[in-house]
Amino acid sequence: MNKFLTRAAFFLVPSLLLANVGTTVDNGDGTFTYTQQIDATSPTPYYTQPIDSGFGVYGFYDKDYGWQHDFPAYNTDGMTILSAKLTIDAWDVDSEIEWGTNGEYDVISVDGVDLNPGLLQGTNNTNSTTVFDIPVSNITDDGLINVFMDIDTFHNYNYWATSLDRSVVTITYKSVVNNNPPTQPTLTCTPTPIVINSDDLVVSAVSTDPDGDSVTYNYRWFVDVGQNLFTDDEIGVGIDHNGTTVPSADTSIGQLWRVEVTPVDSNGALGQSATCDWPIISNDSDGDGVDDDVDAYPNDPERAFNSYYPAQGVYNTLVFEDTWPRKGDYDLNDLVTTFNYQFITDANNKLKEIVYTGSINAAGAIYHNAFAIGINGLVAGDVDTTASTLLVNGNAETGFVDQDVALTSEAVFVINRDIYNLMSSVKSNIATYNLYNTQDGDGTPTIPVEMHIVLTTAKTLDLAQAPFNPFIYLSIGGLRTETHLINHAPTALHEQSFGTDDDASDAANGKYYLTAEGLPWAVEVNGAVGHTLEQTDFAEAYPNIVSWALSGGTTDQDWAQYPVSSKIWTAAP
Repeated sequence: MNKFLTRAAFFLVPSLLLANVGTTVDNGDGTFTYTQQIDATSPTPYYTQPIDSGFGVYGFYDKDYGWQHDFPAYNTDGMTILSAKLTIDAWDVDSEIEWGTNGEYDVISVDGVDLNPGLLQGTNNTNSTTVFDIPVSNITDDGLINVFMDIDTFHNYNYWATSLDRSVVTITYKSVVNNNPPTQPTLTCTPTPIVINSDDLVVSAVSTDPDGDSVTYNYRWFVDVGQNLFTDDEIGVGIDHNGTTVPSADTSIGQLWRVEVTPVDSNGALGQSATCDWPIISNDSDGDGVDDDVDAYPNDPERAFNSYYPAQGVYNTLVFEDTWPRKGDYDLNDLVTTFNYQFITDANNKLKEIVYTGSINAAGAIYHNAFAIGINGLVAGDVDTTASTLLVNGNAETGFVDQDVALTSEAVFVINRDIYNLMSSVKSNIATYNLYNTQDGDGTPTIPVEMHIVLTTAKTLDLAQAPFNPFIYLSIGGLRTETHLINHAPTALHEQSFGTDDDASDAANGKYYLTAEGLPWAVEVNGAVGHTLEQTDFAEAYPNIVSWALSGGTTDQDWAQYPVSSKIWTAAP
């Protein structure tokens, strides 16, 4: 049997409300209380005993059934409903919250609409009573209240069963001539669209009364604690809230909350209720799907995680020789800089921002070299130039995202276009030391660098493949000569020929910027490392680099740990 077809087919066409089985009591204060009980003994049209189902029958998922209440006074002149309740007594309703989504959920609907709460509430092997509010509109439209029970909603095999004893409608009303109920309220529910476990749930209601009567509101709160259905809050969390607010202390992550607000005019007339649902309560302030306790940026939906190269708080060192393609004096101190990369990714681990921090420590060069970083996998158009920033020695720099049309394969960020002039700006001992921290005793302050590269849209970038390509370059007479780390390709702006002088590059096989012995013109060293004195051959300061180069980097990988101290620069004490 299709339970949903059965449910739809049950609803009855309005009748003449004959053979009424309800009773009305005059309360002596101008109000009346109408009570009608339906059980196994009730006659047609209120109840017809289904085969193997119905009141008093212990039924499983396929024994759904319905019944009918009526209210004869529904269209009496001046009739004003003050209270309308549906009370159902049942046996063995296993809706305890500890069952989660696998509990017994017997859904109750009126005229095809699920009530609040949407299910019977009870415990194993006990009698239980569930009280529902009946929407006023379901009474005043035709006086018929068609009730249907969907037993064990979430199963289609015999799992949970229950038995109903009776269904009782209780309507309290009075007659007030020319009184109209207030309008259905408009609700404002905050916060939305994101609710975190530190938020109070607050509802405000606005309703008008056609007669100008004052309007107050009744509040009934419901919670879904993981059952996929709402229960009364006193059942779900053990607290019966009846005001405009549920404090955050009464909520938990993973819960869903609902409020039902019913307007009441000064004559006690109920208006049509309105409901408001909040999104699931989370620990995710920015709604990016990452809980605040693991989100490095809990209030920024575009950022969630940090990673670093080489590691958080650790700085590697770059040293450059600016005489490529000749070895020159090979002191590899024409630019000495330290660096750390911070990668900021979103909830999907897509790159949103790169933070480059470091310092320019030394420059033993008379050439006016520029220092830049290329990033494979990005192009200039990926960069939000308005949000991206560069600080060099505390000064904001502009135009550092190279927009040259020839750079279509990688984005290039120019840290400084003239390192010589930059270091001159901070040097106070130029008469004694004409270079920068490559002569013993020179103590020129290092220059801090901080660059934020913000992408317009987060994108996937394989950071494990080290896409960073730092280099120095010199432009003379329209010819741009770049010097990169070993086996890092030049940009499209590099115009000098490979394979000249001491260079043994093999571009066809991806080998760049190395001598026949395998020595580089630029080296990245793990951690801090001492750089050489001016015009001191780097291979003399670090002898093991020769065997490292000849082996193609397979031996003596710790060469930087064995310097010849007399050939290493030191500042004056």
